[in-house]
Amino acid sequence: MMTNKEAIVEELLNLKAMKDLVESRMKDLKAQINPGEKIVTERGFVSCHEQNRTTYDEKAIYEAMLDQGIDPTVLGEVVVKIDRKKVKTASGELIEPHIKVTTSNVVRIEPTEVVRNKVAKQLG
Repeated sequence: MMTNKEAIVEELLNLKAMKDLVESRMKDLKAQINPGEKIVTERGFVSCHEQNRTTYDEKAIYEAMLDQGIDPTVLGEVVVKIDRKKVKTASGELIEPHIKVTTSNVVRIEPTEVVRNKVAKQLG
């Protein structure tokens, strides 16, 4: 006979296994939707668009500041945290070599309430 805690653990393990399978299948299916596509059905829609993400190598920028004779340690401990709005006014030579822009596809999936309710009843 299974204890209450064992039943909870068993359900959690099953849900995690289902989640992993669903995420894997969704990844495979999302890869088949092209950027710019929007497919609408009576059950909902799926769309895909490209998204750019800009990141900064903050350590390299800090080192570049030091190389240019800017000594931020005079004021104490300094942590460089890039503010996207402020970075536009900084020296291009200092910042630009340390910017990385990555492009990825983002798939948006919006089922209708009817679909959500049907799935909720099935998992009930």
